[in-house]
Amino acid sequence: MAAGDLSRAVENYGNAIDKLHTMYVMGDCSYRQPSSSDYGILEGFVKAVKAVQERQGDAAVGAAVQQASSYLTQIADKASQVGAHPSTYLAYVDELSRI
Repeated sequence: MAAGDLSRAVENYGNAIDKLHTMYVMGDCSYRQPSSSDYGILEGFVKAVKAVQERQGDAAVGAAVQQASSYLTQIADKASQVGAHPSTYLAYVDELSRI
């Protein structure tokens, strides 16, 4: 993102969210559990999406936002099952829905 390649930043942060989804939902939290260490990824994704939208419009990030929102909702569900706090994940889903 610092290099100015915002579309690539959205893609990279989206891939990181995909990996979190794989570890938490598909891997049933056997490798890692949801925690505050994820928030930098989520914040980076939101910032990159906002920046791309400001420059290129909704079409450029629509699919990535949809997929990330779905994954984050599933991660929030898993977080509540393992005793972690789902509210932050859901707050990012809410923020993405308003972009």
